[in-house]
Amino acid sequence: MAEVVGILLGDGSFYVAKNRNHETDIALDTKEVNYKNYVKNLLETNTGAYVWEKTDRHANCVHLRISSKKHTMALLKISLQKPGNKIKNKITIPRWIWNKNSFLKFCLRRLIDTDGSISRLEPQWPNLFQLSFKSNNERLLADVRKAFIKLSFHPSKIFGNRLVITRQNEIERYFGTVGSKNDTHLKKYDLFLKINGKCSPVV
Repeated sequence: MAEVVGILLGDGSFYVAKNRNHETDIALDTKEVNYKNYVKNLLETNTGAYVWEKTDRHANCVHLRISSKKHTMALLKISLQKPGNKIKNKITIPRWIWNKNSFLKFCLRRLIDTDGSISRLEPQWPNLFQLSFKSNNERLLADVRKAFIKLSFHPSKIFGNRLVITRQNEIERYFGTVGSKNDTHLKKYDLFLKINGKCSPVV
């Protein structure tokens, strides 16, 4: 469920109003097919709710939705706590997630999968990579940095609306101990391993 919370913090929205269905919505990139299937299965397994899909081809976006008052209110309670604009409401990592490092890892994994990236430090250092997290929610950004530190990583200070990890051994440790299901991130990490000679040759 900590994974679900991370997804909701990153790509989730709640619609709660009188005289209409209560709905949970998660918007994902249509290119991330494997990740979309993983998230859908994760939601159905953890909530017992039916998750249906709606594709917006003009925006290259697929929406995973739960149209149930019972399940929407339960998810809202453990994650964002109130519907509406996440930045305006200063939504951040819930207190219960901080109780165990394992919860924090699962939540952080999904936050990075949704609003993070791994990239090469081109053109100056093409053999070096950085892991970054970006958010316009200052409170969430500060808590993500705090989470990294609690898990013994060394993130940069916040600059603008982002923070980065540039220690190469910590990027490797992140993918080894926290992990990812984001296809794009995994492809970049595979390139990271190949450049650093840590990938077995293809036979």
